[in-house]
Amino acid sequence: MVETPSRPTPRSRPDAWNALLRLLRTRPRTEAEARRRLVQRGFPEAEIDDTIERAKTAGMIDDRLFVRLWIGDRMAAKPLSRQAMEADLRALGVADSLIRSLLIEEYPEEQERALAERVAAERFRRLRDRPMDVRSRRTIDLLLRRGFRRSLAIEIVRGLERSDDGE
Repeated sequence: MVETPSRPTPRSRPDAWNALLRLLRTRPRTEAEARRRLVQRGFPEAEIDDTIERAKTAGMIDDRLFVRLWIGDRMAAKPLSRQAMEADLRALGVADSLIRSLLIEEYPEEQERALAERVAAERFRRLRDRPMDVRSRRTIDLLLRRGFRRSLAIEIVRGLERSDDGE
């Protein structure tokens, strides 16, 4: 006897809540990211709204906390300029007002220069066996890729060159 495939029952279709839980297992998400992923999975808008609200109430989705964690992680693991962080967070769907206020709190402008100097010094030191022009170019390029202003990158590298000449 050949069995015909049965139609899935409404209960066999995963619900938005379980899909969101699986999504949050990998890493925290912004509200916009979570919403976008649930829309891609084809859940009805009303179910998505209820699921997002439930997750926010439970503290599982919190854009303010997400931004704080994201900034801290980037500063420790892959330092970026304030401008690059702002662009990345905007791409993740975080509101501009929230980005600006938390960047002021968590990553003030004065800290950006110190971070750029640290990144540059590490790269410059790692390239000490290379000719000075190669060390300088690669260090400037790294800072530019991380979103730091060209003038700041050049100024920092010139200072590293001067201090290296005196050693």
